Amino acid sequence: MLETSTNEVKNAAGTKFSKTPRLVSAEDTTVYITVDKKPEFPGGEMALHKYFSDNMRYPEIARKNKKEGLVGCTFIVEKDGTLSNIQVEMSVYPALDEEALRIVKTFPKFTPGEKNGKKVRVKYAAPIGFSLSVPPPPTMEEKMEDKILTGPKTDPSDPTLYLIAEHMPEFPGGEVALFIYISKQLKYPENAAKRGIEGRVSCTFIVEKDGSVSNAKVVHPVDPDLDEEAIRVISALPKFTTPGTIDGKPVRVLCSLPIRFRLPPKPTN
Repeated sequence: MLETSTNEVKNAAGTKFSKTPRLVSAEDTTVYITVDKKPEFPGGEMALHKYFSDNMRYPEIARKNKKEGLVGCTFIVEKDGTLSNIQVEMSVYPALDEEALRIVKTFPKFTPGEKNGKKVRVKYAAPIGFSLSVPPPPTMEEKMEDKILTGPKTDPSDPTLYLIAEHMPEFPGGEVALFIYISKQLKYPENAAKRGIEGRVSCTFIVEKDGSVSNAKVVHPVDPDLDEEAIRVISALPKFTTPGTIDGKPVRVLCSLPIRFRLPPKPTN
């Protein structure tokens, strides 16, 4: 080979090559647990919770055997928002585990996580609760009766109530903070405790355009005392950090929230 300059060489055919080595940056394939910006399901955590409830098909064999519980699933949110390595890390019952995996595999793309301003692979945990006391979804007649819509908004000033928004309302600190708040505020009614009454009270409420909470209702009652306490706690919720929005404008959104009342186990002799 014949040198033509300090930075180039050429072969007998006259083709030039750079002597300066090229810097090739290896793609970061690290899977992160802690990132600057977490991956996000379309619409946020409350939309994710709703997706679970809308798409869940309780396995008949689990129902017959009265199996319920929290299936802990994990997966990796890739840099393009797709999911990989979907698996169950906290098993409850084979049929429930299988159903949890089925639901997760149908997830749409997430907004990927970021670290130092770059998209990265992130491990994500998604607990999926199966409860035999969860009420069936509202019928179309019930939706129409309450004037609840799920389609696009036509008039930004109207008071229509929506089940789904482009961006769902967000409680200060997120969904985990919401459940922590409820657990701290909840007071087990003495009368219900004496009678050994426990259960899951399913409630709905509206997050208004300004983030305030209104119209708390029980849609699946358990006991008058428990129902009343559930309504008290929900009615006292602080304003949500952000209301639901469609086309960048705040809208009224109907949210659902199950509140579980469980007595501590009796001491054994």
